[in-house]
Order: sequence, then C-alpha cells, then structure tokens
Amino acid sequence: MKKIVAGLGYGFFFVFIVAIDFLSKQWALKTLQKEVILNNYFSCEVLINRGISWGIFHHAEQPFFVALSVAISLLVVLLIGYTVFRFAKGLPIYAELLVIAGACGNLIDRALYNGVVDFVMIHVGSLYSPVFNVADASIIVGVVCMLAIMND
Repeated sequence: MKKIVAGLGYGFFFVFIVAIDFLSKQWALKTLQKEVILNNYFSCEVLINRGISWGIFHHAEQPFFVALSVAISLLVVLLIGYTVFRFAKGLPIYAELLVIAGACGNLIDRALYNGVVDFVMIHVGSLYSPVFNVADASIIVGVVCMLAIMND
C-alpha cells in the first residue's frame, strides 16, 4: 500500500511539472510577440530551439532534428528504467522525475512545434543566459540533485 501511495504522489509530481511547462509555453506562444523586459534581470522572448539545451546542436535539417529527438527519447527511456529500479528499492526519485518530466515536456514540443519553445532569459547588465523554459530548469535542477545524491 505504501508503494501505491508513493507512486501516486510521484505521478502527481511528474504531471504537475509537465503541466506547468506546457501551460507556460502556451502562455509564451500566445502573449510574447517580441522581447518583453520584465526587470533588470529577466526578460522573455519566444525562440524555437531545434537543438538541445542552450541551442547546442541546433540544426535546420529535418533528418538531424529527428535523429537528435530519437536519441533524446532513448536516453529518457533509459532514465525511466533507472528510476523504476530506484523506486522498487524504496529510494526517493524526485530528482529523476524532474529530469524525465522536463525531457518529456521538451519532447512534446518537438512533436507539436518541430522544436522546443524557449522563452526565459536571465541577464545581469550585458551578460545574458541562453534562452530556456520550465522544462530546461527542471532538467538542470534534477541533474544537480542526482549528482548530489550520487556523491553522498
């Protein structure tokens, strides 16, 4: 019974992350027609990224985009297997779910928009971060947490 309750909690957590990511991207697509400067540190501008984080491997050619999307999907499947293994051992899996939910959110974009919807920029003075989204932030936080757990 404990595993069922835990599984439901983890399922809710996963769906919550994917939903927040999806809804934030829908908002961005509908409301951001040009760059919007929120304050001295944050601005928003919609960009469609056909690569991975920060535009790495961004490529206009469809075969490369499809191959990259398939490779990402395979990595997600491997991470799901690892996560199921950890769950079966009774270990917490929030970090893994952050990565999986973020990756799934971006895979949904790849299917719907032929690229990932990025729209958040952090900047200090003339230094700008790459454009990202909720899914990217989820992946980064999840990976950092997974690394911290591995070092315990």
